[in-house]
Amino acid sequence: MTASISKMSIDYYFSTISNSDGQIKGVRDLTAYYTDSGDPAGKWFGAGLAGLSLNAGDRVEKFQAKRLFQDSKDPLTGELLGRSQIKATTAPEGAQSPSGQTVKKTREAVAGFDITFSVPKSVSVLWAISTPEVQAKLLAAHRQAMAESLAWLEENVIQTRTGHGGVAKVEVTGLIGSSFDHWDSRAGDPQLHTHAVIANRVQRVSDGQWATLDSYTLHKYVVATSEKYNNLLFDAVYRETGAVAEQRGQEPTIVPSPEGNLAVSDAVEESGKIRVELAGVPNELIEEFSTRSRAIENEKNRLLKEWEDSNGRPAPTEVIIRLRQQATLSTRTAKVSDAQPLAVKMTNWRERTRALGLNPKQVVAAAIGHETTVFESGAITYSAVLEIAGHVLAQTAHKRATFNQANLIATTEKLLTTIRCASASERNEITHQIVEAATGMAASLTPRASRYMDDADAVLTNRGHSIFDSPETAIFASKQLMNDEAFLMGLAANEAGPSLPDPSKVQEALGNVLVGDNHHLSSDQARAALEVLTSKQTLTAIIGPAGTGKTTTMRGIKELWEAHHSPGSIVGLAPSAVAAAVLGEEVGIATDNTAKWLYESVGDGAARRTQRYFQATAAITATENSIKAARSQSATSTPAQRTAQAEKIRQLTRKRQAHAATVAKCVAEQSKYTLRQGQLLIVDEASMAGTTTLAELGAQADRAGAKVLLVGDPAQLESVEAGGILGWMERDHNASHLNQVFRFKADWEKKASLQLREGIIDVLDDYEEEQRLHYSEQGTAAGAAYKAWLTDTTGEPGKSSILIAADNESVGELNLQAQADLTALGRINLDVTVDVRNATAGVGDVLLARQNDRKLKDANGAFIKNGSRLVITEINLDGTIAATREETGATIQLGPDYLAANTELGYAVTAHRAQGVTVDTGHCLVKDGLSRELFYVSMTRGREGNHAYIDVTPDDELHSPDEWNLFHQMVPTQGREILEGVLNNRNAALTAHETLAIEEGKANDLATMVSEYEYATTAIATESFTTWLTANGGQDILHQIQRAPEWARLISAWSQADHNGLTSETAELPPPELLTHLRSLPANGSADAELIDSLLPKSTAANSSDQQILNDLDRRITTRIDYLTKTALSESKKYETIPLGYRYEVARLDAIWTEVSEQSPSDTILGRTPPKSDWRLSRYYKHLKEQLPDLTAPIPEMIDQPWNTEEDLKERLADQGYLDLLDQTLHPNIVAGSARETDADQFDPTLQLPGQDNAAGLDI
Repeated sequence: MTASISKMSIDYYFSTISNSDGQIKGVRDLTAYYTDSGDPAGKWFGAGLAGLSLNAGDRVEKFQAKRLFQDSKDPLTGELLGRSQIKATTAPEGAQSPSGQTVKKTREAVAGFDITFSVPKSVSVLWAISTPEVQAKLLAAHRQAMAESLAWLEENVIQTRTGHGGVAKVEVTGLIGSSFDHWDSRAGDPQLHTHAVIANRVQRVSDGQWATLDSYTLHKYVVATSEKYNNLLFDAVYRETGAVAEQRGQEPTIVPSPEGNLAVSDAVEESGKIRVELAGVPNELIEEFSTRSRAIENEKNRLLKEWEDSNGRPAPTEVIIRLRQQATLSTRTAKVSDAQPLAVKMTNWRERTRALGLNPKQVVAAAIGHETTVFESGAITYSAVLEIAGHVLAQTAHKRATFNQANLIATTEKLLTTIRCASASERNEITHQIVEAATGMAASLTPRASRYMDDADAVLTNRGHSIFDSPETAIFASKQLMNDEAFLMGLAANEAGPSLPDPSKVQEALGNVLVGDNHHLSSDQARAALEVLTSKQTLTAIIGPAGTGKTTTMRGIKELWEAHHSPGSIVGLAPSAVAAAVLGEEVGIATDNTAKWLYESVGDGAARRTQRYFQATAAITATENSIKAARSQSATSTPAQRTAQAEKIRQLTRKRQAHAATVAKCVAEQSKYTLRQGQLLIVDEASMAGTTTLAELGAQADRAGAKVLLVGDPAQLESVEAGGILGWMERDHNASHLNQVFRFKADWEKKASLQLREGIIDVLDDYEEEQRLHYSEQGTAAGAAYKAWLTDTTGEPGKSSILIAADNESVGELNLQAQADLTALGRINLDVTVDVRNATAGVGDVLLARQNDRKLKDANGAFIKNGSRLVITEINLDGTIAATREETGATIQLGPDYLAANTELGYAVTAHRAQGVTVDTGHCLVKDGLSRELFYVSMTRGREGNHAYIDVTPDDELHSPDEWNLFHQMVPTQGREILEGVLNNRNAALTAHETLAIEEGKANDLATMVSEYEYATTAIATESFTTWLTANGGQDILHQIQRAPEWARLISAWSQADHNGLTSETAELPPPELLTHLRSLPANGSADAELIDSLLPKSTAANSSDQQILNDLDRRITTRIDYLTKTALSESKKYETIPLGYRYEVARLDAIWTEVSEQSPSDTILGRTPPKSDWRLSRYYKHLKEQLPDLTAPIPEMIDQPWNTEEDLKERLADQGYLDLLDQTLHPNIVAGSARETDADQFDPTLQLPGQDNAAGLDI
């Protein structure tokens, strides 16, 4: 990641002002910083500065930063920019962010956002060791790329949300920000980066008013901005120095083809993370400056000298290893002082380069001065755009069920990372063309708000689209995924799957099933098994929270299914080889992982097998023909010839047999991976299986007449690919559920774990009361968790414990600590060691395998799997080891190559590795930002106890980008606050179909449409008033009135005012008198004004397109109210006591209020009253309540004149809202003046039409 974002607050910490505080103003080149201590002074940037008294490039002064970011005022004039920042307040109950996440209980003012632009490590390294001339060019390239990235954000992303609920996304003048350059990382390594601190204030184009930034959309585009900055940087670096970027990693990218166009490249490397670096900058130099290696080495040498001085002898190998581990841990949080001048830092960096045996001048010479193809947008053919767009769509959709434009931009930029463009505009145009093509290939899930935008006023448009649309965050899905989901949903609804007959007998048999240690299935397990065994759906599911006995339930299903369908009629699959092995061992069925099954059934394995099959069958045919020819020659041959021919026939026959054996083997192997009628395919840990995988498995089962059973928990870990099907089956009630928890020893924890799964905040009280939550205010949570785990591990014999960390870096450090302590206790012998990933290991060490290898098999014949845990029992002279597998006790031999590349120390694990593990105690580290799913997995591994250790970052550890420590990242300050955020941070994926339903629901939501109409009316009034005031009073008067606190109320009054009598003389009044006069204008919003469905006063617009937008909203609101009314009448019984003559109108008003107020349907008419503080809803509530009919008054007559035709009757019924009653009341065969004889089944004589007794007056 080369650009990241965080919320910033501004605090009153002034104790660490840098030495450069007194530097002169103005632009300075890099050499001016060489002798200064600290980082350079900040500079103002952004197009939004045009609305302030600042200029881009001006130095950021301390008092200016305080005024803007803390007080929301113009840094020089002190004028308030919009409303004052909010004080810390309690968020409304159930409040959600635009993304649907539950917001924090306490709302705090956000001063701004820190977008950190950090160059790739190879650029930093080259900058650190280059000459001043090259350094200046690299710094200029970085600043240019950052400026171009921010300009792109301003043009395409930056906006504000306004109107009720932020319903309108409107255009702003641009960003206001301050940038702060930094030279190095926390550890003192070269890391050229700039903090762009963006103020949470923007100015609306429509009326000049100040508002807060739309941070929701900004956050969506951080990754896209990062990838774009990366490419713009490499473009600028190439133009400045001739240095060329190259890919180092596995995934393909886009490269110039021999024909000069663009094509997809092959992988560059076979291992390591994918990254793009400058060619010529060695990996070892990048690694030197990417880690704490130098600090670790220095600290290790210091500790080693102390040990040898104290002991009077050279340290043995195990001591050296232990001291290095100690050095690794002790340097973890070391922060190098910023007091050194840049020149001193660069001297040190060059010395470190030479210490690696590299010459800085030679490295620089190898990296710069190259030539490569530079592309312009016009040179990219349409066919190339379409091809790349196909790759972009496939790559984006592979990992996400749904995605937005930002995701497509990020993927496009990543694929184009080694393509150099002539300018930022050329790159942006190429990316735009590809993204446009990709969205055209995808399925759009977000409906458009309005189609009438061609000639609309600017107040109703933003970047050429409706202010009520959000193309920046519109959601898409691949059409293939939509088809796969629809197919699976169809399998869950059909009745074509195999099942067991006679449910009563199945239920009786389940009652006799004994599993495990000869116990019966629990009631919920038996119910779930019964539902699966007897259902006729091809696709079924069992949802089981942690510890509910999913494996036990599958054993019961297996016993009855095989008794009915024959042994071996169940096949088991799981996303990982380890999970598949556990499934096979515990349930007693043949298993494999899903990737292997698909590889062998329809993938490359099947293709190669098919090729061998056809080659063998062709060879058989050719051999048989040769045999026939040889036999036909025997009749005329001499005895000697016949003897030779007989031998030839025998050889041909043997060849035929060999070919036939190949055919038989191919058929048998394919049969192993082919489902048969009546089989049950169980997919365990199904939440981790992608939708495409499940669709293929479902298709195989459907063709064969087999059944698929998904087993898992969507509240635990999900698929790394696009998924969500298991979650959909739970939410759509297409699954059987297990709800009794057995794993935990304590009864309270059984209940609490289910509440934790649901994200119920109050359950934290139970965990606190049981002393399961351990808060650390000083960043010592890792030490506390480790100490507790070590006590459990080394204490009671046979007690198992798991240590779960939040990230791989923490896992590595905890593993080193564990190895050091267990060595000191004599449990590990480091006299002889072998290399593993990022460490060394000795006899007694626990290793974790990270790669499947079907050629490496243990004594039981099982292959080594990703996730297998091994204990080293012997190390041989050739570097091979003997080890015991923890899960089975089987022995295995592993070679040095596999050990070094594919194993690591296995004492601590991440939550992803912990799923499926059950131990006595669990200890997990929790950091801010962890998802609920990972936390739930981590807190449900231990039978006897599960403990969480929560790290709160100390204030002195928070990085401040500015020179005065004014800005600080906003992070939770209490452990409880972190945990509440974790429980609210739900990452479970929805299917694309569910997202489509949500998006359509939003588009047709009455409350949203009412808010849109309100804002459209206000925007049109703003345009009208601004035009009048400018024409008659001039710009100065306009600006003065716009800055008045009453501006918003004035616009509201203008939209309803009688404008007669307004003259140019009126506009020329001084602002105070003009305001007074405008406030006195009479309102024309009288009681007889035309309303939209008795709800909103109709508005008009001078512009025809604006009027079309209003008319379109009017139509949609009316249509929605009709739908809500009919739905309410058909689904709610609370209207049955209301006389029929009033029923429709009461239901209509009630349905309007229910959706406008966004409350759940109530048992009473108009439900809950709004709080008095909500003036907007209170106004609607009062208005609707006043329209409720007086139910004590006489019922109005529906028909007061004779009717002659059915059409005449329908017209009158429709006019009074009773058209739906016609179908309920009258026989279909209505003729003029009467309704002929009606069967009792077709007519209910008790139905009462308004104003009549049992349909009196109708000739029935």
